[in-house]
Amino acid sequence: MAFSAHGLTQPARGFIAITPDDDTDIPAGCSGLFLGATGDLVVQDRDGTEVTFSDVPAGFAPISPKRIMEATTASDIVALYA
Repeated sequence: MAFSAHGLTQPARGFIAITPDDDTDIPAGCSGLFLGATGDLVVQDRDGTEVTFSDVPAGFAPISPKRIMEATTASDIVALYA
């Protein structure tokens, strides 16, 4: 697994299961996400901007959001840490 220069460039060494929550931040340092099931991924970036990625396929997503919102329909989400 390899992402861009800003994401994973080697296998992840840490993992945290994520439950979408409008009030809870993902621990800092996330290098990307793994989605176990296809769906919409509603995220908030570090500046507080909310974005919806529609119909994201199961697999790896090279993004590092601040928060995963409850409107997310993708499931089995795991934050990856290098």
